[in-house]
Amino acid sequence: MSPRTLVPAIAAMAALALVLTALTPFPRSLPAADAATGDAELAEEVRTALDGGRGHHALAVTRIHPDGSTEFAGFDADERTEFEIGSVSKTFTSMLFADAVERREVTPETTLGAVFGERADNAQEVTLDELASHRSGLPRLAPSGAAGFARTFLLTFLRLDPYVETREGLLDGLSAVEIDAEPEPLYSNYGTALLGMALEEVTGTAYADLLRERITAPLGMDDTYAPITEDGLATGAPTGYTAAGLRSGAWTLGPEAPAGGIRSTPHDMAIWLTAVRDGSAPGAAATEPRHPFEEPGEEIGWAWITNPLESGEGTLTAHSGMTGGYASFVGFTDSGDAVVALANTALAVGGTAALLGGSATQGTDTADDAPANEGADR
Repeated sequence: MSPRTLVPAIAAMAALALVLTALTPFPRSLPAADAATGDAELAEEVRTALDGGRGHHALAVTRIHPDGSTEFAGFDADERTEFEIGSVSKTFTSMLFADAVERREVTPETTLGAVFGERADNAQEVTLDELASHRSGLPRLAPSGAAGFARTFLLTFLRLDPYVETREGLLDGLSAVEIDAEPEPLYSNYGTALLGMALEEVTGTAYADLLRERITAPLGMDDTYAPITEDGLATGAPTGYTAAGLRSGAWTLGPEAPAGGIRSTPHDMAIWLTAVRDGSAPGAAATEPRHPFEEPGEEIGWAWITNPLESGEGTLTAHSGMTGGYASFVGFTDSGDAVVALANTALAVGGTAALLGGSATQGTDTADDAPANEGADR
């Protein structure tokens, strides 16, 4: 598509978007706490933390105490309801990286050049540590040119998965990047996708299989998987809603699945976060803060972001995520309290950090995975 035809096409789509906005369903709110599944007291706390849950459809929250006991509250959801977890997938990818380091398959200093050879092009010297900690200098999204921009815009407008680049296309994009000698931290979906691809290359194992063999199977997370394509979705796999209340297509992300393509359930995510918090999960070393990040006092490990609590006592280590129809938040404090929040609406749920007490003021929800949105998913 040439620039001459691209601009009118985008203008036409924007005009149509305004018309559809007028037809958008009126946002709903969460049911009353006494209508929720599970713990009624937690359900009321969730409603308060999310300002009544306006706009949400299904929502599930699990609070984990230091002794391992849990409380669950579900609004039109139970502990086996399937959700897309969006960029919380990055924490799984970073833990696969940490596990590969422990297995001595790679080191933090392994470069893209060492993995992909000449295909790494302008990113030859970028290390896996830099990819995992968003310090590579790579852009948020893979370079795609005018045609790619138009394609992404159209797919987002149609409420379909906008991540449709091929593996070869992602590698080709490295010829178009310009990396500063000392880049500033920059959250990058592209970088995490390349990290996952590098792990595939080194281990000779597909990402979905690595996830299953090294994390979900050992932890007994039978309902957690990376579909990669629509064909990989479980039978009857659900879809969610946009922030405006419109149905969204499933996001599987193809080769960019390491950045945001995992699906899971509240049951499985509680198992996983407990093991991460306790340090017993494969690759749990990924949570350790390693570098200063974007905000004052903020640090990043491999994907996991750590911030001081608002109370000034202790820290919160967390990550959030969002796709076209889902939102997620996971976090734990250094005192051992933890929370998992999963929603089937693309509305931020990082406010559930308040359920931990002394909640963080940074790093819980800054944006989402969607290419059409400003900012960077955290």
